[in-house]
Amino acid sequence: MGLLDIFKKKNGAANSANIKSGENEYHLSEPEGVREYVKQQISELLKGDSVVQEGGVLFRQWNVFVRPGLPQVTDRGVILDLYIEAPQWGKSLYECTVGMGDDPKARIGMALASFVFSFMQGIISMEEKREGIPVTTRFVGREHRWNVYKTDIVGTGRQNGSTDPNVYWDALKDDIFKRLGNQKLCYVKVFGSKVGKEITGEVRIDDVVSEELSNKVAKLVAKWDSEGYGFVSQKQFFFIRQEESTVLPYPYEGKEGFGKLEEKVIAAAKLFHEATTEELYDSLPERLGEALQDPVLGYECFAFLPEMCTENAFPEAVFSETVDFIYSDGRKETIYKSQLADYKLLLQALFNAFDNRVFGEATEDIYKEYVSSSATYGCFAQMMEKGADPKDARSMALAFPVDDDFVIR
Repeated sequence: MGLLDIFKKKNGAANSANIKSGENEYHLSEPEGVREYVKQQISELLKGDSVVQEGGVLFRQWNVFVRPGLPQVTDRGVILDLYIEAPQWGKSLYECTVGMGDDPKARIGMALASFVFSFMQGIISMEEKREGIPVTTRFVGREHRWNVYKTDIVGTGRQNGSTDPNVYWDALKDDIFKRLGNQKLCYVKVFGSKVGKEITGEVRIDDVVSEELSNKVAKLVAKWDSEGYGFVSQKQFFFIRQEESTVLPYPYEGKEGFGKLEEKVIAAAKLFHEATTEELYDSLPERLGEALQDPVLGYECFAFLPEMCTENAFPEAVFSETVDFIYSDGRKETIYKSQLADYKLLLQALFNAFDNRVFGEATEDIYKEYVSSSATYGCFAQMMEKGADPKDARSMALAFPVDDDFVIR
């Protein structure tokens, strides 16, 4: 079973091109040269109070930092990974953008266009509180107030689909509201493309694909009249910012908080690895709560980490967006994973530990043990015994029994 292969990318060769700007010369045939050129271009295109630093570009008036990853450069295009951070959000954002063209400069320009003129314009509108749409939601009995900032639709090819910025929002907003919890910020990426009869619809909420919402976008894309126009695509972003007055305290906020969470996840994985008897495994939730000094996080590590590893091991299967918490009094709470404050952070912390081989020679063993102990893998194993392929599987919502004092956060 491969470990984290989906996170590893290879760089191809590109045709040579160097660009000189001021005292700097950028070698656009090399990923590092592209990264430096991208930083300079982002600074110039946004025309803000910016400082180009070693790691990225700091926009001081918004307190926003843009950090380009190492680009993938080929002779046909460029893929840019961009990480956007701000202490006021409590999380970092991610965008991947692609550019093609006759030369490296044109490819980079195309890749940056949707980022600078759509994604970053949405960020600027949010930070300057321009044209926000007020929204109120409820999560586990609490009221949360938000403002929504929509970007323009940007696209490639002949735009026969509507460019009205309300089209996707009107189709998706009710479903998006159901997926809001207590986040300081939630961001949604909508992407649709059509070439011939091949249709793609994708919606990512905090960079996690929603199959239900993606299918809705695919139905809209199917109506495009793109015959004879080759590849046609559209992209749009929604930034949903919670008002400070309704944000509830969260113990693992920011870089320092995430660092503490990582330490706890590593400790949880080691305790799991050491639970080699039935007695030790059965008592693991309680022991995790005590060791991590956080009973909620302890139970979440026990319940979620095995399922996360299984989702990574079977990336082609379809997994439910929700989990059910069954209380001892019979009450059931169905919660979207995107609503849970800990869920994505637990995922990031666990796979950071795997990537960095924090567990040494036990890394692969812990990964496989997590997979084999998950409820989902038990279902997949039964399918494989009958000759079925797990990649065609669709998992139901997972149900976890919890004590009456368990808090959903």
